[in-house]
Amino acid sequence: MRRTSQWAVSFLCTSTLGLLAIGSMAAGQPIAAFSGEVLSGEAPFTVAFDARASASPGTTLTRHLWVFGDGSTGSGKQVTHVYTVRGRYEVTLVVMNGQGASAMQTGIVDLEYTDSVLLAGIDVGNAAPEFTLQDLHGDPVSLSDQLGRVVILLFWASWCGPCKELLPELVEAVQGHEDDEVIILGVTIDTKSTDALAYLSANRMSEVIGLWGSLEDARAVQETFQAVAMPYVYVLDRAGIIRFAGKPPNPVGAMIEPWL
Repeated sequence: MRRTSQWAVSFLCTSTLGLLAIGSMAAGQPIAAFSGEVLSGEAPFTVAFDARASASPGTTLTRHLWVFGDGSTGSGKQVTHVYTVRGRYEVTLVVMNGQGASAMQTGIVDLEYTDSVLLAGIDVGNAAPEFTLQDLHGDPVSLSDQLGRVVILLFWASWCGPCKELLPELVEAVQGHEDDEVIILGVTIDTKSTDALAYLSANRMSEVIGLWGSLEDARAVQETFQAVAMPYVYVLDRAGIIRFAGKPPNPVGAMIEPWL
């Protein structure tokens, strides 16, 4: 059976199905770009990668190096790779020109819940960027560990008035959906983790998994997701794809119901 991904980057002219990922475009620097197509819909999965869209203004690209995310590497403008195990793999392309300059771009091969090659990013339709933070009890939590669940990713703080208005609505929205495995990951921008823990405990919001680690760590994730104004919410489907980003609608349950 031949399966192809329906994901494409709309701001570039291309007829290639799948991912077209664009790397550095600074003057004098090479550009790393690749497309991907899943050729087989059952394990083992054969994926074709094409880096011919990569370029180096003023000189020639001399190397195209691949890291396939399963411990294997390769080289060449056009390569195929076989994934023997269903999973979600981060693929990296590095290109180098004759002057020794390089550029890199990363994409996601998602063979866990969808057979596709996806652009990693923070827009709706992108594969959400991976991160790991400690919860408010000091245990590490990775976003990739939540595959198979609908994730409400909230950026908040206990001193944020609008956040405190939204939190009860989010909790109410997920109550009754425990069997659907809907979870709330709350990245808090509090100065101290104890402030966030005290607030959630006092208001009996056990449904919210507070994430922090350190203020520096939490702000790094906030910057990655460009969650400038709080509260800011992302909804990820079971494959880790962003389905909603921004200020939640009223009622907030409307943003998760299509993905249950």
